[in-house]
Amino acid sequence: MWAIQPTGELPPLFCVYGSWGDVAPHVDPERPMYLYEAPGLAGERAPRTIEQVAARYADKLVELHPDGPVYLAGYSGGALFAIEMARVLRNRGRDVPLLMLVDPIHASLQRAYPPAPVRPWRRRGRFDSVRRAIRARPRLARALAASALNFGMRVPLFLRKEHYEGLFWRLVGRYDAPIYTGPTTMLYTADIADPLRGWGPLLPGLVEQHFIEGDHYDLLKDPHAPRLAELLERCIAGSS
Repeated sequence: MWAIQPTGELPPLFCVYGSWGDVAPHVDPERPMYLYEAPGLAGERAPRTIEQVAARYADKLVELHPDGPVYLAGYSGGALFAIEMARVLRNRGRDVPLLMLVDPIHASLQRAYPPAPVRPWRRRGRFDSVRRAIRARPRLARALAASALNFGMRVPLFLRKEHYEGLFWRLVGRYDAPIYTGPTTMLYTADIADPLRGWGPLLPGLVEQHFIEGDHYDLLKDPHAPRLAELLERCIAGSS
């Protein structure tokens, strides 16, 4: 877990996955803000279920903030973990005034977004050609990442995307999308025909829907980040 903004007097916001660095400066400075790292990157045993990961995340949250209300935001596939976290916390009697799903994966748990844009390779170094060759072979990349974990090492940065995607879809294959009854807000882009991503029947506590400018891959980045932060704070204020 990364403490993006570790101090403040307001109830904390815990974000599940995504790069929130451009959003954080526009969140209320009195709101502690944390980001969960994807599982299985730091040498720990890879989890077997989304429920197992969510329970670990909830334990860490309680360790940092043992009392009081907490807010959760799940981006893309992180929405599944955020929903499970919210269920765990509410079952433990913890106050989760609002769960915010930011352009979540489709409730059918299928790949529903356009492919990520191919970005130019920016790093320059003597091993660039080796990195490119490995990343062009996802099975090899995942095998090398697994070898690093077996030796208690962190997954190298250039292998993390392939490693996490393989792990994520294995977890999804063992998961049934739940019904979550707590208060929920959906924030979505317009790059998919169904804005609610199929979650409508599974979220009876859905209280708000908001359109976000940008597409799935850049909505957390400038110039869209300030608007997203504003919406998050407005939703939080409306739930209290």
